[in-house]
Amino acid sequence: MPPRDDIDALQGLVSTFIKKVRQVRGWSQNQTAQKAEVSKTTIGRNENPPDDYRYVMSTTSLRKLSKASGIPLPQDLLDVLNGSGGPMGFAEEVNQLFDDAVPPELEIETADQSVWEIQGRGLEMLGYMPGDMVKVDRTVAARAGDAVCAQIVDEMRGTAETVFRAWRPPYLVTETWDPAAKRDPLAINPDNIVGPVVLALRVRKGS
Repeated sequence: MPPRDDIDALQGLVSTFIKKVRQVRGWSQNQTAQKAEVSKTTIGRNENPPDDYRYVMSTTSLRKLSKASGIPLPQDLLDVLNGSGGPMGFAEEVNQLFDDAVPPELEIETADQSVWEIQGRGLEMLGYMPGDMVKVDRTVAARAGDAVCAQIVDEMRGTAETVFRAWRPPYLVTETWDPAAKRDPLAINPDNIVGPVVLALRVRKGS
């Protein structure tokens, strides 16, 4: 897993911004979530992160909160979001972390499990498409060829990114036919793998 201090620093910036928004606007956490169109759990966990919470509110959600409140993101947070090499991808940026109700087929049974929605095409050759919901389990060892959730921390830029890619030891790789979704193979310490995808669900949307 990434160093605790790096995650703490990022969570601190986000927490301070949420508290400022709520103080200035006089909103409850529930009102803040409704105005920004994010889950109440996302607001609560990012305003007061539990000790075992290793994620950070997404760039998308932060900007929605800024727009809804009319309060600009502070410069120190903007510096992280717009760091060299492109905007950082927080935990929910490309693949949405579900904190609230999930389909019964993907019921979270332990604190080591989490449910996400895949929104990119980086794993389409492994059968995972945008909109698919997947369960990740920290207690299951990742094997070569698995689709995995991994966290990447750039200590020089002070950024963190949570990605879903294929595990081809010692590399994370994209498995896609879409040139726009391809990324260079990335060597990674296995300790930075959150866990493999252990279950997937394709939800039919619309009529």
